[in-house]
Order: sequence, then C-alpha cells, then structure tokens
Amino acid sequence: MKCSRNLQVTVMGLAVLITLFFISGACTGGEVSKHKQIRKEPVNAMAQIYYKEFADSRRSSSIDLGSSAKGELAWEKPLYDSTEEPFVPKVLLSGPGYLFAYSDSLLRAYSADGVRLWTEKTRFDSPIAVHEDKVYFRRAKDQINLLAARALDGAAIAGEIYLLNTLDHAYPILIEPVDDAFYALCRYQIGPQDGPPYMIAYKKEYSTKEYIWAAGMDDSPSMPPLLIPELDRLVVFGIRSTTVFNTMAKEDKEQVAHFDYPLEKLFASSADAQGNLYLTGLDKGSLVLLSLGLDGKENWRWTGTYRPQLMNVAFPPVIGKDGLICLVTGASLKGIKAGQVVFDFVADKEAVNYCTSLADGTLLVAAGKSLYRLDADGKQQFRVVLAETIVAPPVIGSDGSIYAVTTKSLVHID
Repeated sequence: MKCSRNLQVTVMGLAVLITLFFISGACTGGEVSKHKQIRKEPVNAMAQIYYKEFADSRRSSSIDLGSSAKGELAWEKPLYDSTEEPFVPKVLLSGPGYLFAYSDSLLRAYSADGVRLWTEKTRFDSPIAVHEDKVYFRRAKDQINLLAARALDGAAIAGEIYLLNTLDHAYPILIEPVDDAFYALCRYQIGPQDGPPYMIAYKKEYSTKEYIWAAGMDDSPSMPPLLIPELDRLVVFGIRSTTVFNTMAKEDKEQVAHFDYPLEKLFASSADAQGNLYLTGLDKGSLVLLSLGLDGKENWRWTGTYRPQLMNVAFPPVIGKDGLICLVTGASLKGIKAGQVVFDFVADKEAVNYCTSLADGTLLVAAGKSLYRLDADGKQQFRVVLAETIVAPPVIGSDGSIYAVTTKSLVHID
C-alpha cells in the first residue's frame, strides 16, 4: 500500500506554547549545539502550519483510485457516545480494510464497516503520518523526542524512533516517512534579543540518532513543506523565500534552488509529480493562484476576488487530471487550466470547504452538510445531504466507496 495514493489525510494545526532553542547554522549531522533556554510564548503563526491534506507528501488532494458510488447513504455511525468526551476529527484516512480519524490529541482506527478498533492519545497537534502498513505519531505518554508507530491493525511496532533535538525546545511540523528513513522539519523560536526564528530540515534513519543530512535556515515556516518523491526534492517555505533541497544528498544538505516569493502573502501550496508548484495567496488585495517551476520561474497565474469570510485559505490547490487545478474559494470551486477558468461550481447556499480529485477525473466536493460529486467538467453527478457539517475532505476506500466525517458521525456512501 502506498500512502500517497491509498491513504488520505487532512489535519488542522493550532497555536501552541513552546520553548525553543538556537541551533548552529551548520547542522550537518550528529549533535546540534544548544543555546540558552528562551522564554515561553504563544506562536500564533502555527495556526496554519500543519494543514496536511491526505497522506500525499505533495499535498495534491488527489487519490489514484476511482469510485463507482451512486450517491446512496449506506450507513452513518456516531463518533462517540453519551459517556465519552466529544470527538470532532480534523483528519480522515482510508486504507484497505481500515478507516482512521484524528483530532488534535486523539487518533482512532475503525474497520471499513465503521467499528472502532483502537485509540491512541497523541501529543497536542502532533503531525501524524502514514507509510506502507504503519501509522506514525507522537504518543502523549512517551518522551517528547520519541516517534511512535503502530501497524494499521493496531499492533505495536517494536523499537525506538528518535526525533532529533526535539525535547521541549522545538516543534515538529513535518514527519514524512519513506522506506528506509524519514524526513522532518522542526521550528525553533528565538527571543528578540537572541536572533531571528530558526528551522531545521533533516533526514534520518529510523533506528539511529544521527542525521543523514540536515539543513538549518534563519527563517520560520509559512506553509507545510512539500516532498516530491518522484524528483527527490524537498520544498521548504519560509516567511520570505522558498528553498529546494535534493533529498538524496549524503551527510550534508544540498540546496538546489532558492527564490523569493512573487506574492505579498501566501496561503497554501501543492505540487504535481513533474515538479510544478501551485501557490495561493494575495497580491494587491486580489486572490492569486500561481504556478511556478522548482527554479521559481512563473508558469502562469490566475487572479480573482478574495472573500476572506468564506475561503478556507489553508486548503491547498487540488491537482486534477489533464492539467486541471481546482481552487476552493469558499464562494465556489473553480476549475483552472493554464490560468484560465474552465468551470465554476457553486454549491446550494453553502460555502465550498474541501475538494478531492479522483483517478477517473471526477471530484468530491464538501460544502457545509452536503457532499457533491462532479464530473471532470464540473457538472454535478449527485448530492448527498448529511445531518451535520462535513469537517474534512471526503475520501474513498479501496473498493471505491466514499467516506466522510462530520462533527458527530462517520458516514459511508455507496
């Protein structure tokens, strides 16, 4: 099972209180030097840092599976009972035979029939990642610098996995597993008398305490990083600029590109397998969807009206079939090719919040309590109205069934 195709994720990050320390600029492996402990302070910028749509490391919001569902509600099961605390997921995952939902501090696994299988308490707002047949997360009861893993069926995975130099001083905003190693990005906040914010990206093996490579940057992350495995590239977005790394570098970082942003403010990003970046943001008060190469050169741009009261700004551009990029603006779902709008879908009296692209070219769209399926031209195929608001992008199982999660229920649509 490949997480970038058959497992889907969305996660909402929230502000946290963290104490952070300075790392030496070299950061080329092994130990990283500490600075004195800095005061605790709220990091409000974290509110939009770790929004990860699906388990796709390129955040493309696309799934390499099709669906034959006709829009019939098969079942709807409660997420919690009267004896439990309310559980409102911000994430939904789907894999062969399993469903997963998690909030800021709780991860739950279900069978494909909606039966609850196992539960884990996680560290507040911890990144959660899926690769092959394992789920990776930071368990609440573990040491703060340990990464835990469980098999999809809940079986424990033996051994300790270390997040380097995390402790109480750094906040991991990316954990991205691959076959023999994993990538991480940690954010460090330096006090006003001690220098600017800092972040470090690194790659390490699961079983060691040493880096394969690491790169320190005098900047703070503005959006989640993008891993493009097809090209061996890691794209890190700072407040001022973007840095692209060769992920196959040995013992030291290898920076292959660095460029400033062409927009006044950034919202979200995604990438396709060919290395095209898609950024949303503001320029002169207008909403912009921008396509860039990994060298920072502009391919095309679309400009439209920004409606902040409606738009889920942290939701990334959705990569569809045949060059289609879908933009969730709140007021509608816009289908855009090479900077030109090819369709504009407006939901019935509801703001469009999420979109999922399927391998057959169709689109699943969540707007309030309604789930729509559109064809590749943006025309409605069906609509299912649920009892409560949908809180994450819809996903599909390996059999093509559609799953959605609301504020109270897990829903199966055939």
